[in-house]
Amino acid sequence: MTKLDGMENKTGHCCTLANLFHSCMQKVLGPIGSVSETSLEMMSGDGIWRWCHPIFAIFIGNYPEQALVTCTFNGQCPKCLVPHGQLGEYNSFPLRTQSSMISTYRLADGDMHQFYWTCHEAGVKPVVNPFWASLPLGNIFVSITPDILHQMLQGVMIHPNFSHPCRTPSSSPYPRLSDHYH
Repeated sequence: MTKLDGMENKTGHCCTLANLFHSCMQKVLGPIGSVSETSLEMMSGDGIWRWCHPIFAIFIGNYPEQALVTCTFNGQCPKCLVPHGQLGEYNSFPLRTQSSMISTYRLADGDMHQFYWTCHEAGVKPVVNPFWASLPLGNIFVSITPDILHQMLQGVMIHPNFSHPCRTPSSSPYPRLSDHYH
């Protein structure tokens, strides 16, 4: 994938990369869309041919990848509508709905100024055609799963010395475990 180094505008650069990602994913997952409702014959692990409905069911990725896939901004929850100032609190917030997001993204086919304004009001990135908008029988906001591996890596290997509130990595008498793995 290109890094688009020639673009000097950081916002335009990020928007272009997000649109490029979604365009590539749409190309890769395109064949699933046509057969997920009609089915196709596939051989299962036991060698028997069965009629299958392949769908996009789960997305596993770290937080930046989840934000990219769900078109949310950094610092927002990719699954629910928790306000930025209340992240980490144990309150219940409404989940994001794919149908409302798709209606927002369909505005890209018309007036682009209205599209950008609506995305700004909804607090989402202005991605022209998210790959998941055309996939039937799926919901990207339900498909996002916790990334246990990266959470464990961050909590155990990268920041192990933050268990005490007054201890910082520089004041810790122990070496960082992550120094051995880079």
